[in-house]
Amino acid sequence: MKKLLILFSIIFILSYGLSAYGAGDSCNPKPDPDDLLLPMPGNLKMVFRPVFLGTGDKLFALKEFRAGGDKSSGFKEFITDVALGGAFVKNRDWLYYMGKYEVTQAQYNAVMNPGTQADGRYPVNDISWFDAQDFIHKYNLWLYENAKDSLPKNEESYGFIRLPTEIECEFAARGGAAVNSEIFDKRHPYPPDAVNKYEWFVGHTSSYGKLKETGLLEPNPLKLYDMLGNVSEMTGSFYRVEYYQGRMGGFVFKGGNYTTAERQLRSSMRGEIPFYQPDYKTKKIRGSRQKTMGMRLVISSPIYVSRNTSDRLREEWKHYINESRNKPVAKPEYTTLPLSDWTDIQISDAFESLEYLVKELNKKSDIPENIWKQLGILNASFTNISSTIRKSENDSAYAWVSMSTNIARFIRDWMSDLSAKERGLKVAREKGRSSIADNLEKQVNDLRQTISDGISRYGDIFQQLQNFRKETIDKAFEKYRQDMDRKSNTEQIRFADLAKGHYREYLQFRRINSEKWKQDLEKLR
Repeated sequence: MKKLLILFSIIFILSYGLSAYGAGDSCNPKPDPDDLLLPMPGNLKMVFRPVFLGTGDKLFALKEFRAGGDKSSGFKEFITDVALGGAFVKNRDWLYYMGKYEVTQAQYNAVMNPGTQADGRYPVNDISWFDAQDFIHKYNLWLYENAKDSLPKNEESYGFIRLPTEIECEFAARGGAAVNSEIFDKRHPYPPDAVNKYEWFVGHTSSYGKLKETGLLEPNPLKLYDMLGNVSEMTGSFYRVEYYQGRMGGFVFKGGNYTTAERQLRSSMRGEIPFYQPDYKTKKIRGSRQKTMGMRLVISSPIYVSRNTSDRLREEWKHYINESRNKPVAKPEYTTLPLSDWTDIQISDAFESLEYLVKELNKKSDIPENIWKQLGILNASFTNISSTIRKSENDSAYAWVSMSTNIARFIRDWMSDLSAKERGLKVAREKGRSSIADNLEKQVNDLRQTISDGISRYGDIFQQLQNFRKETIDKAFEKYRQDMDRKSNTEQIRFADLAKGHYREYLQFRRINSEKWKQDLEKLR
């Protein structure tokens, strides 16, 4: 009997391990084909995932996106346009590598205390930012001495381990380039009723207020685990109330932890930790540490990686700075000027330069007549350019307005079709018609994806409309409304009015509000 109990215990442990960790090992319980594995002391491994930017492989290619929360997040997570660069090029696209899992106690001890045992796959916690830097430094040295060729390379230069920036963390937490803009703009890239399948938070449906082993739940769209829960993750960024300017304080932590409420869990979550804190037991100052805080690593690379890098950067900079129109790369949403305004500024500068040139030439008496003639032609050309740009702006705004209205109507029709398919699926399941149910289930899933892509496209159109002046957009909506009125197309007018309202909401909050937009469109049935 005792032997049978032991046998059943072994079977239970093995079955639990397989269900929790799949076919992987203790360092990579859920392996993926494109994982990057780096060796560690003690025959352990550190696993990384590629985070592609979707920008192409130009030297100055940047991924621009909006960091920050939604209208309820407050000034600490004010929506801000930021830009992110990569570290390596693969498949003609920039990427950086991010830790697939949080750094575990076993991995930390393998570097810092060789030969010691750690408790399973629990994330390392209760360490300071300086402890993390010490671990990173020692692990980098070990890699360069023992496994240099396992590191990815940027041209001639090997990569290195570091803490991620807060912008790298937020981009990855939102799903990066693996999701469309509708999903990217949500609080987290998971269904609202299934967060406990992906992240550990406080409560009886999740962590019960206790630290959990890494990799037990489902991954986010980039195959990264525990991005928003379990332990908060320290970053290499200094905290500023605005993301890119202002006073610098302590270091930034990202994501929630096992004591965070589910309703507070979000990709934009950020906070400040002071570098030092008093130790009340010893009455001394030490590096700040928390039982709810750990870390995740990234692999990065130097920028100047070869002898000709500086020349290449200098050459491509000329094109990059012209394309960027001298805009600040990172900016709060309230400083974002429409493209047409930037064009006006440049034309105005050109007019001022021309006026200055004419004024200076008037001081001289020997200027040939053909020079004055050319200056007159140049002045008229600037005027014509300005008029042409204004007409082009009006035409483009009208085209985007028309597209937004048509997309809104398509989404409404797709949702109506989805409701009918879902009702049919329910009936087919109740009557046991499995083949019909399987076919309808596929159609339902396809329609849901189509609607999600449509909402994403709807939001992308509103982002394009931000390039125009408010008065230009208002005129475009009014002109479209008048055109539909002449055609007696009252239904299309209703969609145009709704699209205009949705655009104004988007302009205010700078996020895709998919649930509200779908609810509004359903009312137009």
